[in-house]
Amino acid sequence: MLPEFGWGTFDPNLLLLAKLFSRRGVESCMMRPKSIPLGFLFGLSLGLGAVGLTQLQSNAFGPPIQSRTLESGAHSRIERSTTEVIRTENQWRTYWARHTGQPPQNAPRRVDWTKDQIVAIHLGRRDSGGYEVFVKKIERVNPGQVKITYVEKAPSPGAPVTKMLTQPFTIVQMSRVAGNITFAKETELNRWPGGGGAPPLCNCTCDCCRSGRCIPADSGPGRWPKPPGSR
Repeated sequence: MLPEFGWGTFDPNLLLLAKLFSRRGVESCMMRPKSIPLGFLFGLSLGLGAVGLTQLQSNAFGPPIQSRTLESGAHSRIERSTTEVIRTENQWRTYWARHTGQPPQNAPRRVDWTKDQIVAIHLGRRDSGGYEVFVKKIERVNPGQVKITYVEKAPSPGAPVTKMLTQPFTIVQMSRVAGNITFAKETELNRWPGGGGAPPLCNCTCDCCRSGRCIPADSGPGRWPKPPGSR
């Protein structure tokens, strides 16, 4: 019986293999060599090999990477598009001075550099407001490489935006990892609640307006109020 092997609960294929090579299974094969098709055994060996390979890959790449956003905003002294990986306190202070214009010693001390590191993503200078950036995903793609996917959100066509220069950025603290870190960029349009391309002209922050459930009297379903003076 299977319990005498002490295997516990395994994949059904493993249990079948154990049964096949148990004493009773071996005797059965010797008595009836044609009772188990050769194709079945070959397919079973391939399946078990694939299962083993999948487990090996998932274990080799390491545990999931923890991360959290430290700061995001629309204004920075860094006006070019750049991504930076910061692994030491000195690098952090130098970056902070370039980013804020403040003395390096003013950089916040909130990172245990033995466990964590920081990545900073800057979109560069934009001619208006309405832009933002955030990290979508951090994943191990192989044992020596981590991929960070980030998203640039741009204002929808026709959306009212502030007419001023902005430098959108985000700063993320993540688990310290060895190997190479690469960045991949995606782009999206900012969509306001209700599916429109612009927020309510009243700039209301009530739950109704923020959820997009309001239907103004002078507009059809799913539309925002028309600007004053428009037809």
